[in-house]
Amino acid sequence: MTSTNAAEIAQSCSNLVEFRSRMNALVDVLDSLKIDVTLIDQSTKDADPTAPTTPTLKRMHGALKRALPPEAMERAHAGMAVLQNIVTLRNGLIHSDAAKKVPTRAQMLGIEWPPSEWPRTWGLVRDRATTAVREIRQAIASTI
Repeated sequence: MTSTNAAEIAQSCSNLVEFRSRMNALVDVLDSLKIDVTLIDQSTKDADPTAPTTPTLKRMHGALKRALPPEAMERAHAGMAVLQNIVTLRNGLIHSDAAKKVPTRAQMLGIEWPPSEWPRTWGLVRDRATTAVREIRQAIASTI
């Protein structure tokens, strides 16, 4: 992650080009998370249908699944699902083969698609990401 990415997600946006850029910056921040492989539950890594599809979120999911009791994992899983929806939405904005998923993922995030107001849409995505990370953090904190 660069400081530019972190700074960019704090800014508003006014059009699709800026929205794509903000989404890229947000996903870059998520991808910069370092999860030590020793924390990951290797036994369920490939067998879990609820696991996210991106490498960083897969590692996070594996680490949480190993460390958290079922009730805390349920709470963390809700946050992970939001982050996965954000990543899938971003991928659909960048890759034409994934574009068909954009309306569904936007709807899952509670976002109108196509947006009528880009600043509002970006604000909603950013709020959803913040809430998701907070849920994951609180799930972890509940076990300490």
